[in-house]
Amino acid sequence: MLILILSSDLELKFVTHTDVAKDFCPPTDNIGMPIEASKSLIETDPNLSFDCRAALKGKPGQIRRIVGASKEEYLRRISLRRSDNGLQDELIISYQAGALTPRLELAKVRQRFANAIEAVSDPVAYFDSEDRIVLCNTAYANLHTKLGSGSVVLPGMKFEEILRQDLENGALEVSKEAQDAWLSERLKKRRDAVFETEIRTRDRRWFRVIDRLTVDGDRVHLLIDISKLKTAQRQLEEVEAGSKVGLWSLNLETGEGLVNRHWEEMFGFEQNTLNPVGFEGWRTLVHPDDLPTAMSGFDDCIAGIKDRFEVEYRMRHKEGHWVWVLSRGGIADRDAEGRVYQMAGVLIDISTRKELEGDLNLRAAAVQASADAIMVTDASGEIIDANSALLRLFRAQKQEEILGYPWYRLYARSAAAKLAAEAFPAIRIHQQWRGEVISTRLDGSQFEQAISMTEMPDGKIVHVSRRLCRILCLTCFVRPSGSGLRT
Repeated sequence: MLILILSSDLELKFVTHTDVAKDFCPPTDNIGMPIEASKSLIETDPNLSFDCRAALKGKPGQIRRIVGASKEEYLRRISLRRSDNGLQDELIISYQAGALTPRLELAKVRQRFANAIEAVSDPVAYFDSEDRIVLCNTAYANLHTKLGSGSVVLPGMKFEEILRQDLENGALEVSKEAQDAWLSERLKKRRDAVFETEIRTRDRRWFRVIDRLTVDGDRVHLLIDISKLKTAQRQLEEVEAGSKVGLWSLNLETGEGLVNRHWEEMFGFEQNTLNPVGFEGWRTLVHPDDLPTAMSGFDDCIAGIKDRFEVEYRMRHKEGHWVWVLSRGGIADRDAEGRVYQMAGVLIDISTRKELEGDLNLRAAAVQASADAIMVTDASGEIIDANSALLRLFRAQKQEEILGYPWYRLYARSAAAKLAAEAFPAIRIHQQWRGEVISTRLDGSQFEQAISMTEMPDGKIVHVSRRLCRILCLTCFVRPSGSGLRT
């Protein structure tokens, strides 16, 4: 097994002496240099830099299947650990050789399941048919650890053990006298295929607990924080005053409605100028072209198609101009026969957002019309956007031939490795790099391009390039196709 240790700056700190992966093992002379300086390694594993940076940002380390120049397969893993001084993170990278396809697929399935649970922001755990915990996300482990002093959740613990531990540590708001009865009833309900309840923790948070039995007898256990819902009524007046959201309610039987002060102010009216607002009176304020859209939410709720709606439309201001609004509403009450009786919702002024959307659409059109080839890669190096000039430059017929592929698809292996060695260390330090590089079109032909790479705060990189022959045509500048890059 080949093992590498990198600093948080992606400098090589250690490499094992092994006969494994000789065709891409970095030489010891590269210790202290950026990992991209190891050309043969980057040619074999071009996404290594991106995966390392993702691991440093807390994302799960990717498991990849790597094929060396000798066609031997390797399973590459990345893990994060604290360095000896406890101050700086280190990356441990391992390459394991062998027939790895079955192990890789199993590892991917397990990792996807773990990633799926970890991606849920609410506490969630998975228990086997014997009610022992198999897997839980960080939110679930932290919930029990923080609530109870000395509490801990470990694989193999029974659900009853976790509850008893929480009760003993005072993590739940259950009196000592009622704990036995509460625990007995909770475990009894635990046997139901579907069960929901609510609990309150000692830090005064409310959680809705949802248990679901799987087809093979396992159980999914989810806790959703509903503290905000529990205090919504008390906070409603504060929210109304602070956010200036327009509130409305409509009695469908009488056709009369009520609105709050902010609803009236949104359209230039003094308080209680419009109240009560009739349904027909509201219709006269809506832009004629938007009336079908505005009515669709009410119609869907009345017809029983939806319980809630969200639509955008324009309404006339007292001074004559149009105000863009977002209307969110739904069914508030029904009569004894189940017919919709009352509807209520909020109205939000989104005029500023609409102006910004117009500006963004104009900028997007400008990017598409640009003569420069522009593409964007995400934090993993995958191409997520490209303009028409880039498609033409690389002779792609449609975006699907470019989007979703790694950045190095547009370069020969050696050119990609040289570009990585030159550009990525500079981008990590200065967030940008400029230079010249030999690129490869989709039809296999090569050309030289001037390229500028700029990193965004979210890790995306914007690549702006132009074919050099268009810039240097007066000098008839020609380079051999096998040459590298120039900055």
